[in-house]
Amino acid sequence: MGICGMNTLLNKTVKLKKLFNTTTLAIAASVFFLVSLIPIVMAGMVNRASGDDLGYGGYTHRAWLETGSLFAVMKVANEQVLSSYTSWQGTWSSIFLFTLQPEVFNDKAYVGVTAVTLLLWMAVTSFVLYFILVKKLRFPINNYVLINVLFLVVNIHFVESYRSSLFWFNGIIHYQLPYLLCVWMLYLLIQAQEKHQMRYLLGICMVAMYMGGSNYQAALLLLFMMVTAMLFFFFLTREKKSFWLVLPVALEVIGLVVSMKAPGNQVRGGEEFGHSLSRMGETVLMSFYLAVRDIGAYLLEKPIMIVLLVIMLSIVFYSFLKMNPESDFRYPLPGLFVAISFCSFVMMQTPQLYAGASLNARSHAVMMARGLEVVYDNAVVGTSGGVWNFNLQVFTLMVLISWIYVNGWLFAKYGERIRSIRKTTWNKYVVIICLPFLITTVLVATSTKYGLGLTHTTFWISYDYLRSGRAKEYKWQMDLQTAILRDENQRNAVVPFTNDWQGPLMNMTITEDPTAFTNSVTSLFYGKDSVVAIDRDEWNELYGHMWPEYRKE
Repeated sequence: MGICGMNTLLNKTVKLKKLFNTTTLAIAASVFFLVSLIPIVMAGMVNRASGDDLGYGGYTHRAWLETGSLFAVMKVANEQVLSSYTSWQGTWSSIFLFTLQPEVFNDKAYVGVTAVTLLLWMAVTSFVLYFILVKKLRFPINNYVLINVLFLVVNIHFVESYRSSLFWFNGIIHYQLPYLLCVWMLYLLIQAQEKHQMRYLLGICMVAMYMGGSNYQAALLLLFMMVTAMLFFFFLTREKKSFWLVLPVALEVIGLVVSMKAPGNQVRGGEEFGHSLSRMGETVLMSFYLAVRDIGAYLLEKPIMIVLLVIMLSIVFYSFLKMNPESDFRYPLPGLFVAISFCSFVMMQTPQLYAGASLNARSHAVMMARGLEVVYDNAVVGTSGGVWNFNLQVFTLMVLISWIYVNGWLFAKYGERIRSIRKTTWNKYVVIICLPFLITTVLVATSTKYGLGLTHTTFWISYDYLRSGRAKEYKWQMDLQTAILRDENQRNAVVPFTNDWQGPLMNMTITEDPTAFTNSVTSLFYGKDSVVAIDRDEWNELYGHMWPEYRKE
């Protein structure tokens, strides 16, 4: 190769380096992520309320139809909270929002659930990570974008139950919203303890009060976060104002006690429900076992997710590597910090174990999310997929936070030595060690032999639902069902069966039994004497002439 050839090769190499910089990668990753959300949003556009949504929203819906007054709706919502408190469960703040599900106000409003949830999810996560990574740690903006995108991809696309995270209003309110409030609390706690301003304390108190009546996982996590933050900041600063957090801790504990003492909990939990010190001890020990088992399950079942987490953590390390130290903070006791983070994940196992959930409850929830039939033992309690979504999201959050802290300690203590070897052997060994690992894992993850590919991600389930035509079919079915149920002349409504499996959507179908739960709550919501479903061919023959625009042979 001549001198001209060498110069041409060098010029091309320089151009490639300029092209594949962090700015280009950040833009490409952001575009890829936003495109991956399109099928999810489109699937959400055919979503409709059913089952529990109609049950909790039945009385508020009737109040809205009769009065058109928000005040009247809120009054009925409070009455519904009191009724549920004595008859079914005590999570009062969640139940209040359950009664305000979108179809209370408009038959087509439920289609906004997925898009609004995605926007809130991205906004809260992006803001808090920007505050921590850019404002506090001074990470380059491009690195922050890459970390943020990878974190969102992992938590949105690899959830255990996509229904409870994005498509089912009750699941979103009871699990996804509390998780986002816990993420938001990271920002509030840091600001409150550093600035000691009343507005941050007020924000913490409001979140704490709400969480006292929300799901028990989130309530435990938030309590743990507040107590840990209070002790941690006092240890660092010896500032007595750190104990301001006693107030929101007390407020949440009061709300939590009110929730746990609800008579409805006894009704729902059965005769064996109650409080036992020995049972608490057994539950704590078993929680450690299940936490380790779940981490192992993530490694085996979600290899692509693990690869993305490894890449995300590598960018965190690279960001510290490129930083010029600007802070005197030395990140004390990193081992204790990691242990506390792990314990927060362990705690997420405790509520369902204490309630008597099966040790296989997670696998059951995952199977149900994939449309597989699950047979429960009558002696154990079934759990919502939202429980396991919450666990996974807490796991990824704790991994990221712990890794940031450990890297902070590592570079505060050994930063100069690490940076000194970077230009000699670092890049070579990173390529030799990491590249084969990434390639092998991706090949295994995408192999149909192991069934561990992308086919169980939120993206693929939503895309397949649209591609197969089932989403279009479901929209037609639900438009017909609503037309029948809204017909005031049909006091005893008869609807054709809808398809059971609706991809990512939570669809609780009306049955042939007018006393079944779904039939009863549908009757309540639409003001019918009864609602039943029959075979579609039979319905066409008996009632198809009444709605010819929906008739299909």
